[in-house]
Amino acid sequence: MPYHLPNIREDLSAAYYTREEEKWAAVLEEIIAFNGAGRPVLVGTRSVEASENLGAMLKARHLECKILNAVRHDQEAEIILRAGDDRAITIATNMAGRGSDIRISKKVEETGGLHVIITEGHGSARVDRQLRGRAGRQGGRGRSRLFASFDDELYQRHLGWLMQVL
Repeated sequence: MPYHLPNIREDLSAAYYTREEEKWAAVLEEIIAFNGAGRPVLVGTRSVEASENLGAMLKARHLECKILNAVRHDQEAEIILRAGDDRAITIATNMAGRGSDIRISKKVEETGGLHVIITEGHGSARVDRQLRGRAGRQGGRGRSRLFASFDDELYQRHLGWLMQVL
């Protein structure tokens, strides 16, 4: 189905890492960089545990974030409402907030829009596309990037044998 308005979202090249620790360090640095530029950041994780761990890493860096996962589902509407605010950092598991647009202000649009980070590829590319699609809605600006490591569950499931050989 064609877009209602032209899609001008920029999907950045994926960033691959050998180990999970390297990937999370890079994710953290990217969040800090975009947050420092005044951009809201939406981070998609595959698990509640990953969302809570990333939240703790951000807290250790004195950065406030909102976490939307199965544990905090009662706050979903308010979290989604604020996810497009200037410098907002929102962490969500892959099922959280589905079916709702993240609205951004003119100021955020001028700084480049929402930046979406996918912290691990999903078994279904559709889920990754849905998460990327949160940025640049309705013809607006935005960016997305996938971060992955060979320690990720998807790579272990499909390429674990290769990692054993290397």
